[in-house]
Amino acid sequence: MRKYFYIINVFVSILWLSYIYHQQVKIKPRNSSNIANSTITALGDNQTFILAPYYDPRGPTPSIRVLAIIHHSVRELYCWFHCIHSSSVTVRAQIELHRDRFAHPYGTADLLCTEPPNCSYHYISVYRPNATNITPLPLFEVRNRPPHTLSVNFTVCISTMYGDYNNVLQTIQSIEMYKLLGAGRVTLYVNKCHENVDKVLQYYMEEGILEVVPWPIDKFLRTSTDWYYNLKSKNQIGYYGQTATLNDCLYRNMYRSKFVFLNDIDEIILPVKLYDWGSLMENLQKQYPETSVFQTSIHSILKGEGKTTLVTREMAISFHAKNITPHVPKDSLTEDRTLWRFNVSLEQNSNKVIQEVLPIINMSDRV
Repeated sequence: MRKYFYIINVFVSILWLSYIYHQQVKIKPRNSSNIANSTITALGDNQTFILAPYYDPRGPTPSIRVLAIIHHSVRELYCWFHCIHSSSVTVRAQIELHRDRFAHPYGTADLLCTEPPNCSYHYISVYRPNATNITPLPLFEVRNRPPHTLSVNFTVCISTMYGDYNNVLQTIQSIEMYKLLGAGRVTLYVNKCHENVDKVLQYYMEEGILEVVPWPIDKFLRTSTDWYYNLKSKNQIGYYGQTATLNDCLYRNMYRSKFVFLNDIDEIILPVKLYDWGSLMENLQKQYPETSVFQTSIHSILKGEGKTTLVTREMAISFHAKNITPHVPKDSLTEDRTLWRFNVSLEQNSNKVIQEVLPIINMSDRV
């Protein structure tokens, strides 16, 4: 039976690989002091920013998928495989710039490098051929190498928390709701948040449900809170690099989680007829055995493996908590009580966290 990696999609784009070539070169011995440990690493050209390389066994031959943010003018990049027992190998990358950059000069890209034969490696580097000095290069450890072991059934990917975000209650209620629905892990990319929210995040990290990934995108590029490009603002990338974080979160969890949900902190993918995500996905898989992507909103992936199925609102909805819009009259709104099924459990669990976290917040505010 064919195995699929399933995605519930709100914001994501996944790109396929194409043809590349490789050649033999000599390099200096690897220096462990050059190992990159940051979420974002700038290359010397200041037009290429590497997130992480991921081993990808799909396709006719295994490849390394390097997730990156690049300037749209970048046309040529190479992966440098640091072979352990032989001469190292450089492979020209097939650059797949995601088309949903909405006129911003920088966008998310997949750099696809075919794995060279007879090369045992743990690290690769990335460089441009016209660079004046390509050594020493940052070393990136390749992730998702086999063997693979699923640690949870459901992971929620959230991007990107930025500004002085201070909605403590929403943060607690969202994470508690994800837990009620079956989440085993929540991966959150944080650029900046209020110290009160940070204390909530620390609480959930200690609990073990939350993985926080630092996202210092504004140290490298001028960011925007809008998805579209504004000529006057001269921003370089939209929405704090949201598509980059979601793609990274997808591959980060590809072999750790059976299902990955992609949404914002104010969104919940909510089953309508069934009680939790486990029951929902079991039902959907029986109905659509060839589907690997289940879509619950207007947002869709660019390319994916397997079929994509639009989930009807009779099965599940994308619950989006938004502020009241002044120009929309109240009598034009329709009350939806789907979430009310969880009101007792959600209130009890949220209150428990509030009672534990708020004394910490209040005490720090008095100091």
